Amino acid sequence: MATRNRDDAFWTTPKVNLVQCSAASFANKSARYHRNPFLSPSRIYLGRGRCLELKQLRLRTVLPNFLIIGAMKSGTSSLHYYLGRHDDIYTPNLKEPGLFLDYSNEIPIVSSMSANQIKMGLSNDQLLRTLLNGYHGEKMFGESSTFYTKAPYMGSEVPARLSKLCPDMKFIYLVRNPLARIVAQYRHHAAVAKQPFNGGRPVALTQRPFNEELAENPGAYVELSRYFAQLNHYLRFFPKASFKVIVFERFVKNVPATLKNVFEFLGVESRQYDGGNFKVYNEGKQRTRKVFGEIRYSAANYVRVMSAVSPDLTELKHFMADDIPEWDISAAKWCDFQANR
Repeated sequence: MATRNRDDAFWTTPKVNLVQCSAASFANKSARYHRNPFLSPSRIYLGRGRCLELKQLRLRTVLPNFLIIGAMKSGTSSLHYYLGRHDDIYTPNLKEPGLFLDYSNEIPIVSSMSANQIKMGLSNDQLLRTLLNGYHGEKMFGESSTFYTKAPYMGSEVPARLSKLCPDMKFIYLVRNPLARIVAQYRHHAAVAKQPFNGGRPVALTQRPFNEELAENPGAYVELSRYFAQLNHYLRFFPKASFKVIVFERFVKNVPATLKNVFEFLGVESRQYDGGNFKVYNEGKQRTRKVFGEIRYSAANYVRVMSAVSPDLTELKHFMADDIPEWDISAAKWCDFQANR
C-alpha cells in the first residue's frame, strides 16, 4: 500500500486550470478572491465562458488555518458540520483526513464515515483536492481529525510539523467527562468491531466486556482522556491564545452559545442558528446501548483510570481557569464494586 508523500516541494507546485466561467461570474469570483487573504490566484478571462486560472499552491493559501483536534467521542463531528454552515467558514465534507499525519510511519484507523470517502495511499495532491472540493475562498478553512490528540499512538509529530507549516494555526479542542468519554470510545470501537490501537494499525476486536477490555488495553483509552497531556504537546510550539477548549457537556446543552464563542475565537462575525436544525452527528450511544447496556467500571479499573486522569484533570482546570462542575467523576456514579477485574 502506497503511503502519502509529505515532500514540502508539493506545496509550492504551480497549478494551471482551465475552468468554465462567464464574464459576470468571473468578476464576482475575482472580487471575492481578492477580499480573501488565504486564496489569491491569478485569473485571465479568455471569453466564451472560459477562464484561465493560475493558482500557486502556497502553504498560507491552501492549508487549513484552524483545526478541531479532538477529543474522540466529544462532539467533534457535530461541531465540524455546524461550523461549515457559516458563510466565512469552510469545513470539508471529509472528516478525519489526518492531513498533517506522517503516513510513512503510521496508518490511521479511519472512522466508518471517512472510510467511505477516502482510500489510503492518496497522494498529497489528491488529498488536498478532496479537501478543497467546495472551497470558495472562505476566510477560515478548518480540518477536523481526532488523530491529532491520540499521542503517543499517533500524531506525536504533528505539533512540530504545524509550527513550521502553519505557525498561526488555531486549535479547537472539545473535552468531555473523562470517564464518560472512555465508555463512549469503547462503545464506538466495539460497535465497528475495531480495536483502538496496536502499533498504529487496526486489528479485529474480540467482543470483550468493557472491564476486561480496559484491563487488557488501558492506554489506548486512558491516554485520550488525559486532555492536558495531549494539549501540552502543542503548547511547546504554540501560545495559549491559539487554543479554544470547549466542554462537551456545555456544548450539547447550549449549541448556539458555544458557536458564538467559537466564531469570536476564529474572528468571524457571530451569527445565530435555528436550534431546531442541530442534528447530532456520529452519535454512538443509542445504537450500542441495547447491545451493551449500562457500563460501569470495576473497582480495579476505576482506581487505575483515576490515578492517571486525576492529576491531568487538575492541570486542565488550571489551564482553563475553570472547575468544570459538570464533570462528576465520583466512584458512586461510575464504579461497580461487584464487577470483575
